[in-house]
Amino acid sequence: MVKKIVLYILFFAPLLYGQNFELDQTKLSGIVKEINKKKFITNNDGNVMMRINIWGHVASPGSYLVDAGIDIISLFSVVGGPLPGSNLSKIKLYREFPDSGGVSVHLIDMGPFMRKGDRSNFLKIKPNDTIFIKENLINRVINEINLFGSVGVFITMILQFTN
Repeated sequence: MVKKIVLYILFFAPLLYGQNFELDQTKLSGIVKEINKKKFITNNDGNVMMRINIWGHVASPGSYLVDAGIDIISLFSVVGGPLPGSNLSKIKLYREFPDSGGVSVHLIDMGPFMRKGDRSNFLKIKPNDTIFIKENLINRVINEINLFGSVGVFITMILQFTN
């Protein structure tokens, strides 16, 4: 008898009071817009976090929630690092809003860091920044040649099997 009552409550109560359980889409879209406006978010431990986007020739491109104040080296570690063949001398950092000088796109050269550990040219990463790492030309050409070679091998295999 108790099981039947529990089943009625679990299955029929939401049907009877359905409008109370539905999400109001206008309220939901307002909440989403409000979250997007926020520059910083605190997690359950009270750490201040911010959203960063990383695109291009890295192991795991995407959007990440990272600690506020993260530097570019730590960010690369979070995303699995740049892939071999990444152009680390012309990394682009796009700001959501221009800096006080009106600049919204910055170039970062990782060469001094890679050679001497010099971090002096690193920019402070801000919320909603997007970092883009290109693949260098030589690596891209080699990958394209490998693609054409693979297609050629595939076509040869098909021709061998049909004969």
